[in-house]
Amino acid sequence: MSTFRSILDGIRELGLSCMGSPRSRTRQLAALRKLDAHLLKDIGLTPEQVQRGLPRRAAPANEAPRQAPLVEMRRPSLNR
Repeated sequence: MSTFRSILDGIRELGLSCMGSPRSRTRQLAALRKLDAHLLKDIGLTPEQVQRGLPRRAAPANEAPRQAPLVEMRRPSLNR
């Protein structure tokens, strides 16, 4: 099933590239490669990941996944 999925993904990417779509992975990767290191850090990527073309979900094995920050939800207080 994974090879069928990869074939479909390849066909989709080929179609997006041929149409010049901004949703194409190759266009997105080219745009990422033009960004500075501090901008890449803001979105959680390293320049090495961008140069190798690694997707964000493929974190190196030695790094622990980041936990989402906790958000404290409070009711707005009424000042009377």
